[in-house]
Amino acid sequence: MMLDALVRENAVYIAPADLAFVKDLIAGEPRHTAARYVSLFMRLFAWFFMFPLVHVLFYLQVWVFLYFFCLRILLVVHEQG
Repeated sequence: MMLDALVRENAVYIAPADLAFVKDLIAGEPRHTAARYVSLFMRLFAWFFMFPLVHVLFYLQVWVFLYFFCLRILLVVHEQG
C-alpha cells in the first residue's frame, strides 16, 4: 500500500495499531477497535449528561401540565361561583 511505502521511505516509526487505524480511516471501514471505545464514550456521555437532562425536561413538563390543569380548574370554579 502507498501508506506503507511512505512510512518506509521516510523512516517514520508508527505503531502497527496506529498504522492499521489510519489505513481503516482511509478505506472508510469501521473494523478498527477504536469504534468500540467511541461507542463506549457515547454511552457514558448519554448516561451522565443526557439522562439527567431528559429527567429535568420530563419533570418540567409535568409541572407545566399541573399548573395549567389547576389554572383551568380555578377558572371553572370562578365562572360557576
